[in-house]
Amino acid sequence: MQSLEFLPVPYVQINEQYEILFASPQAVEAFGPAATLLDLIDSESRPQVLARVTPQSGQGVVEVNARMRDMPLALCDLHQHWEPSGRGHVVLIHKDPHLLRIVDQLRQMQEHLRHGSVPPPVPPPVPARSSQADWDPLAMHLSTIRDLVRVVRPALLDAGKSAYADLLDRELDEAEGILQEKLPGD
Repeated sequence: MQSLEFLPVPYVQINEQYEILFASPQAVEAFGPAATLLDLIDSESRPQVLARVTPQSGQGVVEVNARMRDMPLALCDLHQHWEPSGRGHVVLIHKDPHLLRIVDQLRQMQEHLRHGSVPPPVPPPVPARSSQADWDPLAMHLSTIRDLVRVVRPALLDAGKSAYADLLDRELDEAEGILQEKLPGD
């Protein structure tokens, strides 16, 4: 079990009765201590877990509402993989609402590209918070999007869609500018 404690994600090992045999430090930090997997799951999602998270399922992903330490209800992807012995390996990944919004925006842009239309500018989400730590995730998401734009830029240029790449750069510059204005002490 020693190597499992170094997994960088919330991981639990369970038996067929959903009893937690091992929980990574990240799992305990994110969800708190628990005796069973069902203790981590919201009561409305438990029937789904009982039906779809079983040794017979083998492996797969189930979307559940989990109870995290810092939020009573959090949408998560529950990744499962079962050993023939009936021991289950479970990873719970919280679906960050800001990231979901960004993914949705990227899907919309892909649809516009497929249909040859110019997508409307998308205003960046601006949380009503004031501490530096609250803005750091947004800065990280913007940086990730900028990296993605760098990766897809050559394909856009090859397809004669340089206007899309330029639009993405302008929107990111605008979002980063707004973020800098909102940062405390600036």
